[in-house]
Amino acid sequence: MPYLKEKEARELYRKFGPPIFRTAFRILCTEKDAEDVMQNSLIKFITGKVRTENDRMTYGWLRKTCIRECMDILRKRNRMTFIDDGENTVTCRKMESGPFDMERNDMIPLLLKALSSMKDEYRLILNLHLIEEMGYKEISEILNISESGVRSKYMRARQKLAELIKSEIS
Repeated sequence: MPYLKEKEARELYRKFGPPIFRTAFRILCTEKDAEDVMQNSLIKFITGKVRTENDRMTYGWLRKTCIRECMDILRKRNRMTFIDDGENTVTCRKMESGPFDMERNDMIPLLLKALSSMKDEYRLILNLHLIEEMGYKEISEILNISESGVRSKYMRARQKLAELIKSEIS
């Protein structure tokens, strides 16, 4: 029986590791933190009593767990003061080639730079709505804010992202 669990765990990692890693990376902007979150999410699923009926439900559970872990890390970052520059800033750097290599083109570095300079909550809402394709209601439940609050923050985040990209291009 232990072999079966190990085999299932490997299959789970192979199937869901890359998309969970990409979700975490887009939110946190660091490979190390994204990898930690991905592994923690998968470990919670494997060692917990969670059982799902199909891959879609499994991915949904893992994605929500991943997002909650990312939010915890963002909260911890906001409580920290960096001695070297006195600011709490995180910059997305270009990902190295690796097992979770992302598609790249000319626009991605520009977009990552713009996203990394945004407030954490704006970056989080943009990622959840645009990339993870979550609805306002689902985002509001995860973030514990009203649906209208999510909508207004999303609109402000979109506007800020457009301004940042325009200033980079100019």
